[in-house]
Amino acid sequence: MPVLALHTRHRILATYEQLKTYKATARKLDVNLKTVKHWVRRFKETGQVGAKRKKGRPRSMSDTATAAALQLLTTADMSLSDLSRKLHEEGHTSHRVHRVTVGRWVKKLAQSQGKRLRALTGKPRPALSEANKQARVSFARAHLRTDWATVMFTDRKKFLLRSPGSSVRPVTWNTGDRRRTASSVSRPVVVNLYAGLTVHGTTKCHLVTGTTGYKSTHYNKKGEPARNITASEYDDVVQNTLLPEGDRLFRKGGVLQNWVLQQDNDPTHRAAVQPVTAWSRGHSRSVQLLKDWPPNSPDLNMIENLWSIVDAKVKARGCKNASDFKQAVIEEMSAVPQDTITKLFASMEKRMKKVIECKGERLRS
Repeated sequence: MPVLALHTRHRILATYEQLKTYKATARKLDVNLKTVKHWVRRFKETGQVGAKRKKGRPRSMSDTATAAALQLLTTADMSLSDLSRKLHEEGHTSHRVHRVTVGRWVKKLAQSQGKRLRALTGKPRPALSEANKQARVSFARAHLRTDWATVMFTDRKKFLLRSPGSSVRPVTWNTGDRRRTASSVSRPVVVNLYAGLTVHGTTKCHLVTGTTGYKSTHYNKKGEPARNITASEYDDVVQNTLLPEGDRLFRKGGVLQNWVLQQDNDPTHRAAVQPVTAWSRGHSRSVQLLKDWPPNSPDLNMIENLWSIVDAKVKARGCKNASDFKQAVIEEMSAVPQDTITKLFASMEKRMKKVIECKGERLRS
């Protein structure tokens, strides 16, 4: 029986209704007599001329198996292949269902529940212990009313030139099917630096070990040339950049009282105690270290936002070599708009409140 279009089937019924005979209908429409009889009888028996619903292949996963799969996938770290095997071992399925099929049914169930199921990739962030969360909450409560205008936030940042000669902006708008493309290298140029951020501006950049083409004069505990930042090099950073630059910036801003140096809990940062103490003795304004900074808390340090802003601007410049890249980082660090800095400092009170509200969990960016 040839497959007829739906509108042809309806024409057969309409014509038969007028002529009342199979032969006359077939003759007028130039259609096979058997075809006319088939569709007319079908309509009389079922009241419709649509294709019959076929049984098809049975579902490989029942509703119970799909619900169990969703529960397992969201509560345990496993791949779809592992999930398929576990479903079969626990008797939820009669055979090992293909991972693509498992994923399709699980996503469909999650969507019906108003949830968005997605796979998270990339380097996982360190888990926060209960003690770590409590330390974050305690710090936030202690600094709800802190005046951050006398604090200098510091940190180290590695800027990477992964696409030399290509201007890479955060977003590319496109109305067609064009894809974002850029050159790429396996060993990117690195600019590893320390810097500080105050409400009056940013400090000069202090390049440290790890920067491409930079030869360190510091040594590790084995007496070998250092390949990473050491306590002695950080001591040099504090004495020659952070302290004098902090004094310059606060003096420029008219701050007459003492100021505070913030740093995270990197072990090398313990080397700051001695130079800070010595500086305070030899100058009219003393410097204090911000106490009890909680571990694993880059989300509380506004300088992390500054790194993202500067990194995006440097990428958009399309530097071609290491020299241009270093110069671009230094220039963009010194050209951060004052209104951006003001907004970052204004966000600190909100960050403290948010940490307390979420009981020490990480803040969403």
